[in-house]
Amino acid sequence: MTGIWTTETGNTVTVANPGARSTNPGTAITPVQVSATDSATGQTLTYSATGLPTGLTINSATGQITGTPAGVGTASATVTATDTTGASGYATFTWTVTGTDVALGRPTTASSVEGNNTSLTADKATDGNPATRWASTYTDPQWLQVDLGTTKSVKEVKLTWEAAYGKTYQIQTSNDQTNWTTIYTTPTPGDGGTDDLTGLTGSGRYIRMNGTTRGTSYGYSLWSFQVYSW
Repeated sequence: MTGIWTTETGNTVTVANPGARSTNPGTAITPVQVSATDSATGQTLTYSATGLPTGLTINSATGQITGTPAGVGTASATVTATDTTGASGYATFTWTVTGTDVALGRPTTASSVEGNNTSLTADKATDGNPATRWASTYTDPQWLQVDLGTTKSVKEVKLTWEAAYGKTYQIQTSNDQTNWTTIYTTPTPGDGGTDDLTGLTGSGRYIRMNGTTRGTSYGYSLWSFQVYSW
């Protein structure tokens, strides 16, 4: 999508859409040049951007996007070019950062299952089906643990909560299921939804969400527990 705003002087700024982009996390991108033209001569353009993946920035003078993506997902990015009269144009495009969920399909266990319901077992949080979930009993604390098979670096964890969410919790890693290292602790009470935890530094064969305080009177319930390593 592209758009144009003009000023009373009649200037028109047009931004060339760079098209949908797809890159990998943890790897510096090949610089992306966003170009713009101005119907008026002698104008200096200033570039700005919103919605770029975490880790990417745009050079305000040249319109070049550089950096290293720090998380996975698809973003809607908008680059705007503005001239000295205030006339602007923009281009909106998608930017997908693709990573491998190393928890997908891996053996998953939990401290409890709500009512021993076979449709709410731990493996439902790592089966790749967004319509299935794990749910615990209605007490604190509770945990959900994944065996990654081998020691993996952990850069990002994405938790998609059902209505019964974790108000406070930790992300912990271990190589023996006995000694745990905390690589993330909720800085403020959570509010459910999706918690996309980027910029993590840790490693281990096992990883778990260790819930310490429930957000509701129910237990902990996750539609998905995704782990990204690069």
